[in-house]
Amino acid sequence: REGGCLDKYIGDAVVCLFGAPAGHTDHALRACRGALAAQAEVERLREEFRAQGLPDVYTRIGINTAKLFVGNFGSEQLFDYTAMGDGMNLASRLEGANKAYGTLILIGPRTYELAREHIEVRELDRVRVAGKTEAVQVFELLALKGGLSAEQRETVERYHEALALYRRAAFGQAAALLEAQLKRAPKDGPTAALLGRCYAYLQQPPAADWDGVVSLEK
Repeated sequence: REGGCLDKYIGDAVVCLFGAPAGHTDHALRACRGALAAQAEVERLREEFRAQGLPDVYTRIGINTAKLFVGNFGSEQLFDYTAMGDGMNLASRLEGANKAYGTLILIGPRTYELAREHIEVRELDRVRVAGKTEAVQVFELLALKGGLSAEQRETVERYHEALALYRRAAFGQAAALLEAQLKRAPKDGPTAALLGRCYAYLQQPPAADWDGVVSLEK
């Protein structure tokens, strides 16, 4: 529906391309809308499964926007239309990072930049992926513009306040704010994850040259 190209299945993962081969100029927003629609459908399926006493299901999504090599790759033995490049690697890393943060959809900085007028996000962290020294800002995609409840907006605002304190190494103040927020929203994964890091640094402070960046090794 959003014009994405189903590129391939990799084990339990699906790779989709937006902006190629169809040259949509709003490819970043289309990817975000598609991800949110997919999660809404998964949630509908979860309710259906719960009603039938079946096991729970879920999916995590990573979105990144970048300049990539796109086209037909391979040989006479194996030939495939796909995309290659660092940008694909970051999308994959973001998908996996959802597990550590307790999130469902993470997007990279360029995706946010292109779609920001139309989406609701939470600035989540600055991360460094395996094999790279440059840190990138990542965001949790929450809804289309105007789609957040008052409770969700409160959670995001408190998280942003705590994140600013965390980056200044004010771990005690950040922890106090996060503890209070976790009582109001006990299922919020990012709040719990950041609180855990604050506790860890209160027990063992980081090095003097600490930059607040999280390294994603997986």
